[in-house]
Amino acid sequence: MYFLALLLALSCTFTAASAQAGANANVEIGLTQLSPSCGLQAGQRVEFIIQAQQMEGVRQIKFDFDWQPEGAIVSAVGGTGIETESKGFIVPGPPQIYDEVASFGMAVFGGAGLSGAGELALVGFELSPEITPTIPLAVYLRSVSLGPSSTERDSVYPSESMVLANYCDDSGQPIPRALLLQTPDSGRLYSTAGRAAQDDASQGEVDVVALPLSTGAFRSAIEVRWEIDNPGPGTLYLLAQRQTYSVSPGETISIQTESDLQGNAPLRLDASGSEGDTTVRLSACAEIDSQTLCAEGELVWHSPITAVIGEEGAALPEASRLTQNYPNPFNAGTQLTFEIAAQDAGQQTHLTIYNMLGQPIATPFAGLTTAGLHRAHWDGHHADGREAATGMYLGRLLTANGTHVRRMMLLR
Repeated sequence: MYFLALLLALSCTFTAASAQAGANANVEIGLTQLSPSCGLQAGQRVEFIIQAQQMEGVRQIKFDFDWQPEGAIVSAVGGTGIETESKGFIVPGPPQIYDEVASFGMAVFGGAGLSGAGELALVGFELSPEITPTIPLAVYLRSVSLGPSSTERDSVYPSESMVLANYCDDSGQPIPRALLLQTPDSGRLYSTAGRAAQDDASQGEVDVVALPLSTGAFRSAIEVRWEIDNPGPGTLYLLAQRQTYSVSPGETISIQTESDLQGNAPLRLDASGSEGDTTVRLSACAEIDSQTLCAEGELVWHSPITAVIGEEGAALPEASRLTQNYPNPFNAGTQLTFEIAAQDAGQQTHLTIYNMLGQPIATPFAGLTTAGLHRAHWDGHHADGREAATGMYLGRLLTANGTHVRRMMLLR
């Protein structure tokens, strides 16, 4: 019965929150890493101790964690620290992992609780089979909720509260300081012109993160100066600081951001275009430990339409036509394939999606085409970013010499 009561109390603790700052709102959280900083690999654990200062009458505690890269952690263990164990705190179970997040807690009934400073917990995260000594990873303590009871609990979001592993140089030593730039490995398709300027998870959106590293942690409140060069032919959109900046082909933009509590200085970018790839060059610089450190990277957006001539010497289409989309029906996105004959090559071509009222809702492609087989993609959204509803739609290919229509079914 006691164990059941403890579970119920922690459940209340995990979901309740103080309406205003309480006695533990200013608790300071620290981590002490126990596992090696370099050379960790699959099956080993990232281990650390969680400490706190300025506590007052704490009887219930909850911890929330996440990590990068995704999929780095397969399981976790957690137990009491020196002070929580001496006070009789009980952990009802191991950390629960769901959707790249882990949580666990502990509680004690009765007594004055934990005050002052002390060790709260010993935690370990087991690495997945994909992790090798050359793959850097970070485990973040995102929040700690603690207090005398479920109605007097404060949530603390500690700054720079993380454990890093494998951020090491070629000699196997931790990198003392650096500005790291995280960019996706592969290219992406342009977003449609109506969606690229919006923060709406369209297909061309990409996040770039600058990480100011110093003495084993990513540092918060570091100013990062960005310079982004767009050689074209696509138009680049920079989504930052709740604003959208348009960068035309041939232009360069400079912007400043600041790293957050966990040391992340993010930018979100998108691009739109019709022909040709756009490779954007970006650089970031920051003052770290009185040194100016910089990093550079590239992002590539591909045209949503690609000429596929087939085998060398293959005959070009005799007539332009739009083939059936695939998949059909679809619910996330669909590919539209069309052929452009020689008489339509080099002229304006439009591929437009219409609803059954005859209203145009999206334009997967508009521009000049070459003769041959082409493919375009529709992501199932209106040009303004709204999701298209379940129903029948028409894909219409308009060339210089004709119009071609296909029906397609969207199922949400």
